[in-house]
Amino acid sequence: MAHPARVELNKSSSVEEKESGHANLNLWEKIEEKLPEPAPAEEIEKLLKDLFNQDFQVRVSAINQLSKLGQAAAVRLVEMLKKDPTDSTGLFQITYALEEIGKKSIPALLNALYRIEDFKTTLDISLMENIVETLIRLRDKSSAGWLAQQINKINQNLRAIEQKTGLPETNKEKNGTSPLGAGLRCHSANEVLNRDQSASGGKKKYELYQTARFKIHDLLGEMEAPDGLDDLLILLGDGTKRVPVDIIETLAKVGDRRALVPLIRLYPIESTISEWGARFIKLTFREIVKREKISKFDKMFKVISAEEKKNLDKIFPNQRITPTKNI
Repeated sequence: MAHPARVELNKSSSVEEKESGHANLNLWEKIEEKLPEPAPAEEIEKLLKDLFNQDFQVRVSAINQLSKLGQAAAVRLVEMLKKDPTDSTGLFQITYALEEIGKKSIPALLNALYRIEDFKTTLDISLMENIVETLIRLRDKSSAGWLAQQINKINQNLRAIEQKTGLPETNKEKNGTSPLGAGLRCHSANEVLNRDQSASGGKKKYELYQTARFKIHDLLGEMEAPDGLDDLLILLGDGTKRVPVDIIETLAKVGDRRALVPLIRLYPIESTISEWGARFIKLTFREIVKREKISKFDKMFKVISAEEKKNLDKIFPNQRITPTKNI
């Protein structure tokens, strides 16, 4: 969860930043060389204790001194973050200190992120989320390529579970909602952990991987990184079944023209269930149309039915848009 009043992601990142996620997939092999020797243990431990002092001035002083220690302090702070990534109070103080240290925190954060080999528990998902969101606030997108790799691994694991257990067929809702995520919003890691304790191990593992998959797409959306877009479009499907609103939200940030026809089909389905959900689909559709500069007469809309063309008229933006050549 992003902290309020923190540094926002720079939407106009350079081409080098966009490419760095792909160029540095093996970055962790080099990061350890950049990590410094820890600062004197007594000095670090005193400052870390002061970081949680009830006196505000003591906490501020501790953060200022930790920021001067740079990477040495960042290494120790990340170690603390790994111990309990679900402690909200500790999380705020630790990530705030890392952000105050600034760019020198990035090697330690990436080193910890790249060591997550699998999402075995919800703690792994929470740790990934906390690390990546801290990197985003530091305006670093270099983890995008790693995140896309995790989507591929997760999908391989999901297919293995499907072959072994028959999931997701056994998870399908009676109302025809996509088994990829019933309802308007996907479940958080803690919700999956606490819900349905009687479920089989295969189902729990399946839901855990799906939770990680959705969370990665959320994070890539925050980065405005299209690295996982192909998989996001698979989650969207052909538009004949409802999907979690998280998918629609991320498409508004990184979606391209391939999402438009499914959104046209999804709009009337959502309209019968949720006015808010239908409105969000319309806004996402319009955001993509504007970003891609698509005309209502684009050839992609020739494949839709007469009824779907009526929905196109309802959700297409009224303002004039300079069309692309793909007509």
